[in-house]
Amino acid sequence: EEEAKNKAEETAAAASGGADDGGNGDLLDDFFADVEEAAPVKKKEQQGRGDDDGAKNGNDAEEDTKQEEAPKKIQIHLGDLGSSTDQIERLLAPNHEWRNLNPYCVLACPHDVPAELLSRRYKALSLLLHPDKCPDVRAKDAFEYVRRAMNTLTDETKAKHTRDLIEQGMKQGKRDYPGSDPAELAKAQERAVMKIFAEIERSRREVERRKRAQEQREREQEDEEMRKLKAEAKFNKSWKKEDRVEKRIGNWRDFQGGSSSGDSNKKRKM
Repeated sequence: EEEAKNKAEETAAAASGGADDGGNGDLLDDFFADVEEAAPVKKKEQQGRGDDDGAKNGNDAEEDTKQEEAPKKIQIHLGDLGSSTDQIERLLAPNHEWRNLNPYCVLACPHDVPAELLSRRYKALSLLLHPDKCPDVRAKDAFEYVRRAMNTLTDETKAKHTRDLIEQGMKQGKRDYPGSDPAELAKAQERAVMKIFAEIERSRREVERRKRAQEQREREQEDEEMRKLKAEAKFNKSWKKEDRVEKRIGNWRDFQGGSSSGDSNKKRKM
């Protein structure tokens, strides 16, 4: 009985140990399964990081390429513009104060070019015309036109207004020239655009002239009022002075008259 009991206990213990080992084996199997699942995810994350690094390196390379290409593009503009003398003579040609009212004409660009191209054109013109870089005494006036034109076009509201005026002039030029010659059409449109800018400038100058004339009249009126006030003050001062003198003379005469009558009375008494 004792042997049977011991065998039963050993069998139960063996069964219990096998169950524990089986439970631990399941846990280990689950752990290794999680590791195997996590490994591809980590590999994908590392691959993603590698792709990001590659994209970053690609962006850096693209940025470096852009920086290298920028001077080349400006050199292209310089080739189109010619020399400093060419641009000075273009910008200071006869009637330049009227011809340069159109900022796109000053920069020698079409009115529908992107902002990036305008910036490069401005840099190229600055290299040719800036007084620090060009010894020609006329460069200062020519560069001033370029600077003002770029200031206008960097203001989006003013730039849009300028483009609208140019579009209006081009439509008018097309109506003015019914022919089919593209060169003649371009000339007609250029004249129409210049006319629009000239009329606006003429109106602006007329408004300024009237404003100055009105300010001049107001100053003259103020000066006249001031002159009258000074004259009146001077008159009043003089009148008061004369009045005091007359009063003094009158008092003296009264005193003299009183003294004479007193002497006469004394003589009659004597």
